[in-house]
Amino acid sequence: MPEVDINERVKYLEEWMARTDFWADKQKAQEVIRELRELKAQKEGVTALGRSGAIMTIFSGAGGDDAEDFSRMLLEMYFKFFKRRGLEWRVLHENQNDHGGYRNITLEISNPTLHPPLFKGRVGEGSGPYGILKNESGVHR
Repeated sequence: MPEVDINERVKYLEEWMARTDFWADKQKAQEVIRELRELKAQKEGVTALGRSGAIMTIFSGAGGDDAEDFSRMLLEMYFKFFKRRGLEWRVLHENQNDHGGYRNITLEISNPTLHPPLFKGRVGEGSGPYGILKNESGVHR
């Protein structure tokens, strides 16, 4: 479906959802919501890039051993997340301190089986590592 048609269809479905009788037919309402999710995912390019692997780098900033220890804890959290989601990872580069913390570490994350969806029923259904992690960024202060 061309992007113009997708935008028009999304607008139409959103207007439909704003109607007061939208939930009168629950099955139809769920179909509309499902279609809207699929169209928005298609519009955002989830089907193309979202299924790709990802490269993630964690840097510890100013703060010495404490910041590097936090990087280690963050990394452990991500490893548990990856394991629960059936993702695989490998370390591309690491710079570890004497206490087990990381000054920086770079990972490659992949999904060996994209066929069951990772987040069934959500926008980006069947997303790969990039689709899941693309919004992960920030600084801990």
